[in-house]
Amino acid sequence: MYCSMHSFFLFNPDARTRILELQRETRILHQLTKQYEATIEVIMSKFRLQADLVQKEKERMKREADAELAQQMEMNADLRQENVELQTKLYESVEVIRMALQAQGEDEEGREEDATLEAASLGIMHKELPSPPQTQQR
Repeated sequence: MYCSMHSFFLFNPDARTRILELQRETRILHQLTKQYEATIEVIMSKFRLQADLVQKEKERMKREADAELAQQMEMNADLRQENVELQTKLYESVEVIRMALQAQGEDEEGREEDATLEAASLGIMHKELPSPPQTQQR
């Protein structure tokens, strides 16, 4: 059977021409496939490079954000501590003013009304005094 088919193609010019055309098309398709694979490889290399750059940029931005957050948290803790210290000093000052007003009131019984007015003008009323602040530990 092989011999009869082989003979058919050898002696049939149309079949032989068709075989040569198919072989030429096969070579062209093979070259196109190679070019396609090379193009896909270039595209994938660029994609991988871009993905790597994006990942590194995200990591850098996260590190910067974490550092900024830590700095802000430290500054916030410092400000809270300073606030507590200032509140404590304010409370102590209010106590000194209260004691001074009480001493003045004891020395001058008739001037108690003036002391109350003076305290009110300072914005410090006995009932409005804040309680001493609690000291916070960092």
